[in-house]
Amino acid sequence: MPNLQSKFRSHAVGRKYFATTLNDVGMPQLTIDFFLGHSLGLVTGAYIKPKVETLKNHYLKCIEALSINDYQIHIVESKEFKLLNELQIENVEKDKLIKEQEIRLKRLERFMEEKKEQII
Repeated sequence: MPNLQSKFRSHAVGRKYFATTLNDVGMPQLTIDFFLGHSLGLVTGAYIKPKVETLKNHYLKCIEALSINDYQIHIVESKEFKLLNELQIENVEKDKLIKEQEIRLKRLERFMEEKKEQII
């Protein structure tokens, strides 16, 4: 007599339900594999690094299909997460300033070169 316990483990049933539900609502297979902790392969894993925000948005689109009860979504952000967002905004602003300074420097260099040619 086969061991039925080995065929109906809650872990396996839950993973199958999770993957099937994500697939049914149209989530990309690569994202499903990532959520299940599957290896993306050497080549795919080297070229594709999913963004946390993208994964979160995919999951939030599927939460209704995954839920068996009414649900409410509560966004919880750690201090570290908030700090990283602030630093990212600062970096974008600094990058913009650096580009502006680089443009000014090139203009100044061209101006100086023109004046140098006029003197010689």
